[in-house]
Amino acid sequence: MLKVGSCFSGIGCWELGLKYLEIEHSQEFCIEYDKYPYASYKAIHGDIKNYNDVTKVEGDEVEDIDLFTYSPPCQAFSIAGKGLGVDDHRGVLFFDALRIIQHKQPKLCIMENVKGLVGKKHKETFESILQCLTLAGYTNYWKVLNTKNYGIPQNRERVFIVSIRNDIDKGFEFPAPFDNGLRLKDLLEDEVDEKFYLTDDSCLSANAALAPTDNTIKILQATKQGFIECEVGGVFDNSFPDSKTRRGRVQENGQICPTLQTSNGIVSG
Repeated sequence: MLKVGSCFSGIGCWELGLKYLEIEHSQEFCIEYDKYPYASYKAIHGDIKNYNDVTKVEGDEVEDIDLFTYSPPCQAFSIAGKGLGVDDHRGVLFFDALRIIQHKQPKLCIMENVKGLVGKKHKETFESILQCLTLAGYTNYWKVLNTKNYGIPQNRERVFIVSIRNDIDKGFEFPAPFDNGLRLKDLLEDEVDEKFYLTDDSCLSANAALAPTDNTIKILQATKQGFIECEVGGVFDNSFPDSKTRRGRVQENGQICPTLQTSNGIVSG
């Protein structure tokens, strides 16, 4: 039976993938620091041993494993963030996962992160990651994959690194893209409960959203569809740098979702 460990586990998407593929395995441990996704993890996967903080886990402390899955925090490399890379404390957490790989020597390791990690700005960091994995005894295969090419109606690019221990490496090829015909409209619900709509009383006040400036929001209107339109400025400049008017889905905290951007300047959820 395949023995599996995961790091930066979130709600356990790697684990779900193994279950959906009906791959017989035992989940030996997870490592998730944030109590909220871990609560979801437990509800989905049960009470798996959680080492909690990867920065405090000794490499030889965890159980022996065959497969190690890890998705280090992406904010340091995402175009939606500040792009600080290794100058962001989250941008160096890969090296804590590496410590586990070096000590436990799993047969296979799979890493996932945002496409920005392989871009020009963070090229040095990405090459350093590959070099470290090579020195740890692995042959690495990497590729940027888009979910829209693998059965999910969403344009979402991510880089994957498949690392196979040298003594068992026989080569690897990423799966070929395919189109299963599924589109976003196929997943949308025909009927949505009224509780998910903003009422007129819930319309947001511009003064409450931002401190007044010459470039502040002039229109901030919630509609029944759960969208708002506004003239964007001030703190929104970092999220929406190339358009004066945007449309975005309202989050529970009243902010526009900043990562749902498209190339035509319209944000949709």
